[in-house]
Amino acid sequence: ILKDKDITAVINELRDSFSSWHIIPLDSPRALSTQEIKNNLQRHIKNQPITCYNDFPSAYKTVMEEIKSMDQSLSENRVIIFGSFLNVTQAMEYFHAN
Repeated sequence: ILKDKDITAVINELRDSFSSWHIIPLDSPRALSTQEIKNNLQRHIKNQPITCYNDFPSAYKTVMEEIKSMDQSLSENRVIIFGSFLNVTQAMEYFHAN
């Protein structure tokens, strides 16, 4: 998420929507660091795992492995990519290449 966005409002709106949070860095001087995002989440969210990653591919692979380990299909789960179009761009580039 970018520094000029109201992260508290975003968290408050979505905090009950996810069972876990997976944070990736954005390559932008306007972006909050993954640790800043995690710290904000920890102030507002309880009992949901929060994990930081170095990049989108490692986050995606981990999430897919978690889904498989729960013996569930992706159709039983949702993976939501949000925070900035920069996040979506990383995901689209990854999916296009793979």
